[in-house]
Amino acid sequence: VAGALSAALAAVTTAGCVSTVTPPAVVVEPTDVVLVRDARHVGLLFPRDQGGHVEFGFGDWDWYVQMDDAWYDAFDTVLVPTRGALGRAERPERDAAELARRHPHWEVRSLRVEAAAMRTVRDALEATWASRAESRVRNDVYGFDFVRHDAPFWFLNNCNDVAADWLRELGCRVTPLPVRLGLSVAAPAAALPASAAPDGRDRER
Repeated sequence: VAGALSAALAAVTTAGCVSTVTPPAVVVEPTDVVLVRDARHVGLLFPRDQGGHVEFGFGDWDWYVQMDDAWYDAFDTVLVPTRGALGRAERPERDAAELARRHPHWEVRSLRVEAAAMRTVRDALEATWASRAESRVRNDVYGFDFVRHDAPFWFLNNCNDVAADWLRELGCRVTPLPVRLGLSVAAPAAALPASAAPDGRDRER
C-alpha cells in the first residue's frame, strides 16, 4: 500500500524507474492474481477459496495508519527508514474485469501464475497478518486493516519493492532496479502447459 508517495520518491532520486513483471511462461495449474495501482496505493489481489479476492499491500505506518500524510511528511517517510505496515482488504469482485469496472480509477493488471504458488504466498501473508492482529488498525479512507510489518518502509524498500518480492515468489520475473518507482506487467502471452514446453521446465526462472 503506497503509490501516493511516488511523486516524493521521484523528487528524492532520478535513478529509479519502473520494473517489468513477466509472468511464468509455463503453468501447469493456472490461476490469476491481480496487480492494482492508483494514486494512493499498490496492491496484489489473490483469489479466495470462497470467492472474491483478498488484497495485500505494504506501506508506511505513520502515513497510512496514523494519517501523517501532509505533503511535508513525505520526505521524512522516504528518506529515513520508518515503521512498515501490512494492509489487508477483502474484495468481492470475481476477476480483473469486474475490479476494473468497479474501480475505474485503478490500473488493473492480471497475471497468470501457478495455483500452488499462489496459495503458498497468499496463505503466508494471511498467517503473517493474523500473527500481528494485536496491532490491527482499521483505516476506512483506504479501506484496509493494517498491522505492523517487520520490514521498514523507505525509498529503498517501498510498496513496489515488496510487491515485487511477492511476485517473484509467484514465479514471475521482475527486472532488478536500485530504486523502484513502479511495476509494469509485460504484454500477456498465452501460458503454456508443462507438457508443451520443450523440456517441461519454465525457462523464465
